[in-house]
Amino acid sequence: MGESDGEKPSKAPKTLQSTIRVETDATSCKLVVTDILDPDVIKRLKKFGLAKFSHPVPPKYAKFLEIAKDVYLDGGKQLVFTEEKTQHIKLARIIADYVGCDIKEIGILNSDTVAGKKGSGVDDDQEEAGLEVLASAYNEGRYRFMVLNKKGEVGVNLHRGTTDIHHLTLPFTPASLTQRNGRGARVGSKASTVKVHYYAGKGSFDKFRISTIERKARWINDLFTGSDQSVDNGNAVDPNEHMIMLAPDPEEARRRIEQNERLRQERINAEYRRVAGVNVSNYLKAVSDSSVSESDLLKQIEALEEALAKKQEDIDRYADRDDRWGKEMLKDAQKEFFGVRKTLLATKGQLKRLGNAKSAIKRYKPLVEQAIKDGLINVSSDIFTRPELYVAQNGLVARIGGTYVVKAAINVWSDERVEVTANILSFDRAKNVFNGIIIVPDSRYKSKGDKVAFSLSDIARQAQVDEKETELVARCLAGIPVPEIATFMDRTTFIRMAKEGNLVFEGGSKTGLIERDGDFAKTNNMADDADYLVYPDLSDTELQTRFARWCANHLMSTGGMPDVYPWPERLLGPDYKDRINQFGHVATSSEITAWVQETLESIEQEFKEKYDTAIESNNSSSWYSFVTRRMWSARMPKTTNLDDVSRISKEVTLNYSKVLSERCQDYIVRKRDSQFASYVALVADSNGRTERINQISAYASKYVSFPTFFKKVMEIYNDDLLMMMADLAGAGLFTQAQTAIELDENATEWRVRSKLSDLFDNKQTAILDIAAAQSPEVKDTVAALAPATAAILDNADHIALGEAGDKLKELGLVANTNTMPVTIKYGRRKTTFEPYTLLGMMDVNGMKGVLYKRKEAIKSQFEAKYGKDASDEFSGSWWFVPSNSDMTQLLATLQQ
Repeated sequence: MGESDGEKPSKAPKTLQSTIRVETDATSCKLVVTDILDPDVIKRLKKFGLAKFSHPVPPKYAKFLEIAKDVYLDGGKQLVFTEEKTQHIKLARIIADYVGCDIKEIGILNSDTVAGKKGSGVDDDQEEAGLEVLASAYNEGRYRFMVLNKKGEVGVNLHRGTTDIHHLTLPFTPASLTQRNGRGARVGSKASTVKVHYYAGKGSFDKFRISTIERKARWINDLFTGSDQSVDNGNAVDPNEHMIMLAPDPEEARRRIEQNERLRQERINAEYRRVAGVNVSNYLKAVSDSSVSESDLLKQIEALEEALAKKQEDIDRYADRDDRWGKEMLKDAQKEFFGVRKTLLATKGQLKRLGNAKSAIKRYKPLVEQAIKDGLINVSSDIFTRPELYVAQNGLVARIGGTYVVKAAINVWSDERVEVTANILSFDRAKNVFNGIIIVPDSRYKSKGDKVAFSLSDIARQAQVDEKETELVARCLAGIPVPEIATFMDRTTFIRMAKEGNLVFEGGSKTGLIERDGDFAKTNNMADDADYLVYPDLSDTELQTRFARWCANHLMSTGGMPDVYPWPERLLGPDYKDRINQFGHVATSSEITAWVQETLESIEQEFKEKYDTAIESNNSSSWYSFVTRRMWSARMPKTTNLDDVSRISKEVTLNYSKVLSERCQDYIVRKRDSQFASYVALVADSNGRTERINQISAYASKYVSFPTFFKKVMEIYNDDLLMMMADLAGAGLFTQAQTAIELDENATEWRVRSKLSDLFDNKQTAILDIAAAQSPEVKDTVAALAPATAAILDNADHIALGEAGDKLKELGLVANTNTMPVTIKYGRRKTTFEPYTLLGMMDVNGMKGVLYKRKEAIKSQFEAKYGKDASDEFSGSWWFVPSNSDMTQLLATLQQ
């Protein structure tokens, strides 16, 4: 901080504010101080031997140094004008350092050096003082540079050898500039030309100073030398320009004036925009009011007036009633009356607004058009053709489909708001909010493509974007119905949207369909697979045919739809299954039924042990659950009508549940019948019975504990209760069983235990008496049996197939003797066979099994007959032979 030239120095001490900052790195040290400390810093640096240092140089000074160096090397002498006296010594050091001259070749001319103030020159050893002394040193060649300010503008000649004059700062008057240049360019100069350099820093007021000086020079010239009686100077008569010229710091004055003017103009424009917005709001309201039919409103008013008159009649009717019911009716009538009247008044108001709306439209439309032309509102002219897309409130206007920068709260708990760019999709008039989709998100708030709701007041400004492109992106991000894609977007744009991550299908789906090397597949990464994406043009029949045929081939080969959901319906429509069926085989009901039955039979054969266990344990439900799970995963090959396959499969499988229950019951009946037949045979067979009875008698005498006695008796029979019961019946100790039900396992054990307990209590006496009287020929003494039981006994050999049955199972055959009538159809003729007369055989391998291969042989040798669903116990396809057929010969025929 120094003194200005022309001011007397004050002797009173002054307190100066200064700052010092030191910055270092690996190669240098940077010292930043205020100007006032510059001389002290230089002295201390020299004191400590740090004479080598440099100053930062701004671009304007760099250009000056570049020119100055060239002039110096060419032998020229230069004057350097700058008003910043405190920087003169520093500037001299910078010149010397850059140009390469001795510091003593640079003179300084200002009020301090003229007065001989110590430390004001570049060298303390120099004692020159006064204008003439400094001028002589320069003119004589001891100085190659002279750094000076306005102190050197007058009263000194510096023209000897001067080749260049540099103006690092400029005065504000043309006279001052002329005086400066006159120091070096005057009569007596040895140089043929003197170059004058003006330096204007970019973004500074240097250019303004230059233009101001030139303008004033022209004005002065016109004023004194022109022939016109008056000279207009627009800048001079401007009060602001006068203020700038008269201000101590003109540059700061101009800056403040321009800023204030800019703020004033912004306020004016803001008010213009607000008024324009209000005009838009009034225009849109008038358009909305005018959209109602006048005749419809008149009809509504007439109907409402009639309704109001009737409600008045109701009020009059109940007004004099004092009873409770009358008062309630009066209250209801009054309520309805006021409701109708409210609606009537609103409708009349709407009719009045309709009349005013037409004139309002005429009044506001030109104002809106002018506002659009003047750029006061950023709306399209489609506001006049599509006014329903626009919303205006409190001077603010927004358009559905437009893109805006919106201030959105980060969350419901925070007041912090961020700016996101969103495209408006719709306006909810009930909630008074816009529904938009985010085009440019903020890292702290949602993501691109997310939905956002905001009010008109949340809109900060219209986004500077390509509206058509942004509207396209918004439409894509919102989820495009596939049928609409080809109507507004070509394939190139479709691929580009995918690569940019802007493609979303209806419902928020980001799953695309790709086609590569003849195969289709779905992708969840459309950006990377964009080049292979299928462009869903629903008019492209070739694409649809190609895709439908590919789906059909996949169905035919795997039995299942390809994993490209939901693209079959998207590309082929809701009847996509029918379209796919056109390129594949549609199985008939009989084919599907046969496949289901074969599949069920193959499951029985594959898991035969599990199946037999379920039947023998009467647990058909567990086996049925197992089968239905297997059927669910089964796929019928070489067919495309999967819906039919699924439906018929469920029907057949459901019927299979009934078949299983019947098989379980049939097994129980057969087991009982076989057991009963064995029992009767055992009763009739007395071989070894006497010995066994005697052994029982001996154990009864030997053991005193019944459990021990019973255990030993069971050892005699190897736990065969049936034989034990037969012995007791044959010995006359038991009443012979008449039916198979009487031989239930639990009942048999109970009866045997009970009888042995009685015998054990009476010891062996009764047993020995009966044993002694027992006839060897017991068969004749067997009690007479009921007819049904006798039939079982007569066919006992056929019911219990024994080893032959096991061998038939090994061939994959299920074999059973009929226990109820069987009816076999031959075209229109039917033949019924009595129980126990036929042996039915079903091949679990179907047409691939031995029955189908050997059917002609068993037909000729055993009179075999084919029957389908011949009885409840023979559902499905069966071959029947007489039950008395030679099983050995039958097996031999089937095994050939």
